[in-house]
Amino acid sequence: MNRKDLYRYIDGQFKINDKVNLFYNINDDFSDTISPIRPSRDFLDICREPRVELIDCLKQEYQRDEWEDISRYFTTRVIRIFTYNNQYLYFKRESQEKLKEIYRGFIGNIYTLLNRKKIDRQDIEMELYKHSCNLCDFLIATNGNDIFNRYRNRYIDKLVCEEYSARLQLKILKLDLNHIVEPILDIGCGESANLVKYLRKLGFDAYGVDRSLKSNDYLILSDWFDVDYSKEYWGTIISHMAFSNHIWHHKNRKDGYVLDLYNKMEEILQSLKIGGRFIYAPSLPDIVSYICNIEDYNIKKVKIGPNMKNDRFYTTIITRV
Repeated sequence: MNRKDLYRYIDGQFKINDKVNLFYNINDDFSDTISPIRPSRDFLDICREPRVELIDCLKQEYQRDEWEDISRYFTTRVIRIFTYNNQYLYFKRESQEKLKEIYRGFIGNIYTLLNRKKIDRQDIEMELYKHSCNLCDFLIATNGNDIFNRYRNRYIDKLVCEEYSARLQLKILKLDLNHIVEPILDIGCGESANLVKYLRKLGFDAYGVDRSLKSNDYLILSDWFDVDYSKEYWGTIISHMAFSNHIWHHKNRKDGYVLDLYNKMEEILQSLKIGGRFIYAPSLPDIVSYICNIEDYNIKKVKIGPNMKNDRFYTTIITRV
């Protein structure tokens, strides 16, 4: 068994558990299992005799880097699942390091279990149960309690996170392509990066950042909150839904990252060239009031549609002067 085989077993575990609600009380179902995380059939098979190949593989991985690569792989996969199921979850870089240590400990526990003379399914499920508890503690520590109160069913209902056509986004953001300043950055561009690709086809120097896309020379795989925007670099920064919805969500949570988001917003504004613009929709009335107190920026609000009366149904255009 090699690392590729090991990752295949890990992927199998994620595949059958990617919608599992870690906070669900399994006893409510009078189930014969003790853990919300289920072992895959392949994982159960490989844990039965003989287990020598798996034990040797894990031993080699420990000798190579003390399970650094495997724990990083686990961490990357689980964060992708967490944020896919709930777009409002956010994990700072230091939190991701803590999660990696949780997985390093989990791998160590599985390795110890495999070295027993005899193990059964209940032993495996107990390790998965303890691991699920550690993940719950991690989620609450990093994102608070409020966001998980809606997690009541055994399986998670994904929060709606639609991607829109490039033309619709251009219309909503009121982008005039005859006067747009380059380079352009789309914050939360979506997995398909529709607007970024459309702009590049037209010859614009456009880039996108999102935590769910495949990175290349113009698409950045990252949470937009973790990006270093660089001072006075961007000509135009745009965000349809991502920026607004995340700030709105955290502002209305008791334990939201409001101050951190406001600081990141100031960094975004400082990354604009003179004459550059930050354009986002829907609007955030409190943010507009906040920015009005910052010098060197002009603010303009444009109604998205003629029959929309809510004060959020505006596009906000902030220009650095």
